[in-house]
Amino acid sequence: VTRQWCGDCWAHATVGAWEADINTALDSAEYDRDLSQQQVVSCSGAGSCSGGNFAGYYIRVTGLFDESCFPYSGTNEPCSLRCADWIDRIYFRALSTYSAGGGGLDNMKALVQKHPTYTTMTVYDDFPSYSGGVYEHTWGGYSGGHAVVVAGWNDADSCWICKNSWGTGWGESGYFRIKYGDSNCGRSGYHMPVGARLWVQSPIGRINPKIGYTFPGVDSTVNAGAHSPVMGDGDTVLACAGAQLFGFRRDSSFSADSFEFMMVGPSELIWEWDTITGIP
Repeated sequence: VTRQWCGDCWAHATVGAWEADINTALDSAEYDRDLSQQQVVSCSGAGSCSGGNFAGYYIRVTGLFDESCFPYSGTNEPCSLRCADWIDRIYFRALSTYSAGGGGLDNMKALVQKHPTYTTMTVYDDFPSYSGGVYEHTWGGYSGGHAVVVAGWNDADSCWICKNSWGTGWGESGYFRIKYGDSNCGRSGYHMPVGARLWVQSPIGRINPKIGYTFPGVDSTVNAGAHSPVMGDGDTVLACAGAQLFGFRRDSSFSADSFEFMMVGPSELIWEWDTITGIP
């Protein structure tokens, strides 16, 4: 079976930058979320195998689930083929989108220093044959537009260090270096602050945050509390336990009916009510 060509570099660059944003937010290179490029191609509305654009808005509204929920096929599959429990498999969502562009080299470096960054470039006929070193366009005409992830830079060689989506057998194990300003690479970029999913479970509804899930920002402070449906506000009616997925909290402050904690990753908050109130 021959797989059709798919012009979905924009989806790979979006997901690649977002995966790196998550690692940066959690301050962990070991937390390895393999997210679904096919979800972005099939569900985001930002493009298709015929090309597309940065899918940051979709990640703000929906978030991304894991690769195994919707494996990559490189085709325009319908979004309905994603796994049935896809909502429960979204652990992170973007809180907003920031862009850098028009401010010159230093502006882009400041963004890349904090976050590997989605960017676009022009592809010429000589670029696919790149096998190593610092690329500079030397021959051939315009071939098309392309999206990649800027992972870093090297001032000694005056170049960006970029991650491509053409496999590890291309370039420098899937990466390439390109001269500053060449092929319009690195002229602009996007970064998305990360919100981690917080699940809340309780047999009683009078709690904050509300039962269900929300996406507080990583390193943001969450205030949680509850009130007695029988005895009124401020009574000692509950106990709390956290079931962690990555790292539930730090710098936490507990009292009888509320507490404050710092988000460090996807977390589950469970309220357990005190039987002294007569609530089962």
